[in-house]
Amino acid sequence: MDLTGSLLQAGNSVFEVVYGSFEGTGSSFIDTLATAPAFAYNIVLMFIGGLGGDLGSTGSGGF
Repeated sequence: MDLTGSLLQAGNSVFEVVYGSFEGTGSSFIDTLATAPAFAYNIVLMFIGGLGGDLGSTGSGGF
């Protein structure tokens, strides 16, 4: 069971629906703030997977 991999796939699908075709606002500061939750989610899960903290974890490979 690759829990972090499954959570990454599910979470990225949700962020894709939320952000849709978000092309940015023209301000890099606002764009960074707007997309920060998606990046934080991925970073945290890849870190946990890299530690091998779940059963059968493949780490961050492939993501």
